[in-house]
Order: sequence, then structure tokens, then C-alpha cells
Amino acid sequence: MAKKKQIIKLNKKHNGKEFKSFFHFVGKIKPATRFENNIRVNQPYLEERETSNGNTMRKLLFVIETADHNDLEIQLIGFPQDKAYLYSQSEGKSYAIDWKDRTNKDKYPNDTYHLIETDWDKAERIGSILKDGKWMEVKGKYEFGSLIDSEKGKINFKRRIVNDAEPIENGQEIKAGKATIVDKYVTDFESEEFKEVNFVSMQIGINSTYQEEEGRETKINAYFLDYGKEKSTPYEVELDVPYVEPEGDNISLADAFTKLNKFDFVEVQGRDNNRAIFSEVEEETDVEDDPFASVGEENTVSRTNRTITGTDKGVKVHSIVNGTYMKDLLTEEEVTEKPKNNSENNPFKEDDKKDKEDNKENNDDNKSGNPFEENKNEDPFADEDDPFKGM
Repeated sequence: MAKKKQIIKLNKKHNGKEFKSFFHFVGKIKPATRFENNIRVNQPYLEERETSNGNTMRKLLFVIETADHNDLEIQLIGFPQDKAYLYSQSEGKSYAIDWKDRTNKDKYPNDTYHLIETDWDKAERIGSILKDGKWMEVKGKYEFGSLIDSEKGKINFKRRIVNDAEPIENGQEIKAGKATIVDKYVTDFESEEFKEVNFVSMQIGINSTYQEEEGRETKINAYFLDYGKEKSTPYEVELDVPYVEPEGDNISLADAFTKLNKFDFVEVQGRDNNRAIFSEVEEETDVEDDPFASVGEENTVSRTNRTITGTDKGVKVHSIVNGTYMKDLLTEEEVTEKPKNNSENNPFKEDDKKDKEDNKENNDDNKSGNPFEENKNEDPFADEDDPFKGM
């Protein structure tokens, strides 16, 4: 009998579930901006500075535009560590080396070992190739967080953390693993041949779902379980499932999600949005004694302006991964965490924007930098009845 593939990673110390997320974007690079003295100011792609507690920090920050006016902010923060880690594929072993010796191959056990790139070094490598208007392919994962603000209450947020970034050229093939997703990528948003590369994959546990009467889009309030020292840390995540009219006797994905119950699990795929919505607004003309006021529409043309009327934000779910749905996977204990009052480090206060990144890194439980916190346990969960079978 074939071995069942493990879907969810389990922490090898406390056996807590740890969900996975992934993004793959291709687009044009531009600087991120922040308000400074009520003026939007471009931020440096790479910054190195001392934090409030005396640590040295490297911050990588940029925006990738995956389609016309769909601007997604990407970041990475790295600190020097006590140790760096090497790995030998042939020996199947890892090796901890002093931080200062991480690039000195004379200190390696043998020539089969290679350095696992640290966030500190990765930030510098990627930052050195970023340039305004450059087209790049970017891959990474999501990190989630929450804080309690004295005025707004609980605020949930997410960050896109880059794992790798490479330049691309017009006409280049774009792959996802071994599969080709675009034969010839066109670096021109206005071209009819342009195809957006904007892919998100995320494992989620269900808290609740709600389908809107108008448009029938389904809102998902979900849990994302991430690394924690004593137990996995739960975060609240919001996603949307657009309604698409199904074919034949199938049901829509948006309708299927309404059948899920609290603590169910599924892996979803979709697209990340921070997309400006435009409308053509007709210019109003009010000229006194206008001799053309009574001329018919067939003989007049109105001038229009393209105006931003809103923003489409958040992850839109377009599919689920077959075989990942599991009923009643989570427990109340797994998704409950005592809220922390971090209002003094509110990332939504422009005055405290630099403390936003500091707060995340300085309170991270996993500060060892060890990339080998993996677990080889088999998936202990059996298949359940699948509400997506009728799609």
C-alpha cells in the first residue's frame, strides 16, 4: 500500500501543527513608500541600522507590481546570529558553524557541505540587484501577526517574506517547479499578450464562513497555525472566494465553502491583490449660454478621465488542492491564544513604522536561525467526507 503523503508539518518538539504558505510573483520593481511629515517618501531597498535594543538589523523592503497598479509590498529582516548552518546532501547531516566563519570553507567539515543562506546575507544579496523598473520573479511565504490597539482593538496583519528573487527578461519562460506556466512572459502590462503571474498557496483552518447576498462572494475567517516554542501559534486570516457560475450540475467554489464548519482544514490557492480599481468619469461642462447644449448626442463627444475609485485587497481563493480537506482537524485549544498588548508598536502608526519590524524580530521565539526544524512524522489524519466533490 502506498504511503500517505504528509500534508501538514508537525513540530518535532511539541507535535503542534504548522501550516504552510507560498507565493510566486513576477512583475516590475518599485520602492515602498511611507508617510513622513504627511508626505509619501520612497524607502531604500536595503537598510542597515541599529534597533532600539542595540541589535544590528538589515531590512529589505520593496514593491512588486504584478499587473497594472497591483502593488504588493515584500520584505525581509535579518540579524546576525551566534551560529550559521551547513548541510551535506550526500551525508544527510547538518553542521553548526560560528557566525564569523560561515563563509570560510576551511572551517567546513568537508567539501560536501554548503552554507544555508541566512536572512542577513539574503537581504544583502537581493537588495544589491533591485532597481526601479526592473522586472523580477519573486517567491516567498506569508507571516501573520496581531496586536491590540487601545483605540482600534485587535488588528490582524500579514507580511510577504521573500525567499528568493531573480531578474527576468522579456520573452522568458516562467516555471512553477517543472511545469511551465508562461511560455514567453511579456514585460508590458499594456500588451494583449501580457499574462499576470500571481500565485498564492495557503493551508488554513476554518473559523467561520459567510456568503454575501449581493454577488455571492464567500468571506472566510480562517486560522493559520505557525511555529511556536511551546505550542503552535494561531493567527487569524481573512480570505475571499469570488462567486463564479458553475458549469452543468457542479456547484461553485464559493457555495462549497459555506458548507465547511469550524475547525475544518483545507489547502487553498489563489491570487494576492492590492489592486487599484479605475472608472471612466465623464467631465462635467457648465458653460453659460452654450450654443451646443441642445445638439444631439450623435454629434457630440464627452471627455472622460480615468479615476481611481477604490482598491481590491486581499487573497482571492480560486481553487482548493484535492485531497487536503479534513473535517474537525483543529481543536479549540490549538486556535486559542492570549492576546498581547502591542499598541506601543502598532505597525499602522506611521510614527512607529521602524518599530514595526523591530517588534516582530525581537519577539520571535525562533531566533536561532536553524533551518533544520523539520519533522518527518507521517500525517495522522484520515480522509473525511469532502464538500468539494460536487464541484
